[in-house]
Amino acid sequence: LDIHFHGSPSVPPGWEGSPGASSGPRPPGALDMRVGAQPRSRVLEQVPPEFRSDRELIRAAIEQSGTALRYATKEMQSDRELVREAVSQDGFALQFAGAQLQADIQLALEAIQQDACALELIAPSMKSREDR
Repeated sequence: LDIHFHGSPSVPPGWEGSPGASSGPRPPGALDMRVGAQPRSRVLEQVPPEFRSDRELIRAAIEQSGTALRYATKEMQSDRELVREAVSQDGFALQFAGAQLQADIQLALEAIQQDACALELIAPSMKSREDR
């Protein structure tokens, strides 16, 4: 499996069919994950499911866009460290976290701090909670 998250404007050998390249097909299994080749939040969409539990791959995708968390496995979506990285990059990534982490006050505050509009994602139970 050939994955590139950061790429130069030049076309790697065998990727002649990639967007912006001349002609010819990419090798089977080669994923065009160069920045600009597709929306950053969707870099994991093309990745086969068996690779969506690879922590380093998920981390690299989250560095590009926090909302890439949506394509991670449930296990990765419940990983506190990965979710924290995702919401610090994009507050709206909180919606793709596991249910328990969506209700986590610290993660919710980080998401809101990154983007105040993430307040709409906060679990109803936290919104109705009164501070004492």
